[in-house]
Amino acid sequence: MSIVFLLVVPSSKATDADFGIARGNTISTVESILGPPKGRMILSDGSLVMIYRNGEVDFRKGRVVYYRLSTDKELQKKALERKKMLEIQRRNAQQAKLKKIKTGESEKAQKIEDKAFAQQDPQVQLDYWLGFQKQYPEISVSEQISALRKILQKAKKEEQVKARKALVKRIQVVEQRIEELKNKHGLSRRGVIHARRELGQLRRELPQLKKQLEAYQ
Repeated sequence: MSIVFLLVVPSSKATDADFGIARGNTISTVESILGPPKGRMILSDGSLVMIYRNGEVDFRKGRVVYYRLSTDKELQKKALERKKMLEIQRRNAQQAKLKKIKTGESEKAQKIEDKAFAQQDPQVQLDYWLGFQKQYPEISVSEQISALRKILQKAKKEEQVKARKALVKRIQVVEQRIEELKNKHGLSRRGVIHARRELGQLRRELPQLKKQLEAYQ
C-alpha cells in the first residue's frame, strides 16, 4: 500500500530559523540541533519520520524534505485551546447530567403518583424500578425497591405455606385411602383389579409427595 505525502511548508510564525534546521539537513545535523527524537517511523517507501515533542521531521534518502514543528508559543496556544475545549466538554457533560437528573426526578414523581401503576403486580413494579435505577443511577429508588422486595418475599412465603398445607392434606388423604383399600373385602374381581391399580398409583404418589414436603421444612 503506497502512502501519499502531504508537503507542509512551515508558516511565517515558524521559520527555519525558529528551529535551527532546514530542508536538506542530514539526520545527524537535525539530532545535533533538536536532540534525539521521542520515536521513529519508517514508512513503506523507506522514508523516515522522526517524532519530537513539538512535531515531526521527515527525511528521504537521509535528508530533511519537510517538517511540522511548533514553537513553544504555538504549543502553549494549542494547550490553552485544548484546555478550553475540555472545559466546554466538561460543562456540557455537567449540563446534560443535570438535565437527565431533572427528567428522572420528574419520571419518578409521576410513577409514585400513578395509581394504575401502583395496582400492577409487585414484580412488574420491581422490574420497572430496577430498570429506572440503571437508567438514572444518580436518583435513589432504594426505598421503592426495598418495599417491593419485602412484599414479594412475604407473598412467596405465604404461597409456600399454602402449598405445604395442601401437600400435608393430600398426604393424609392418600394414606387414608391406602388403608381403606388394604382393608377392603368382598370386592368383585373387577373391583379387586381396580383397587389394586389405585393402590399401586397411591403408593407411588406418596413418597413423591413426602419428598416435596421436605423442601418446605
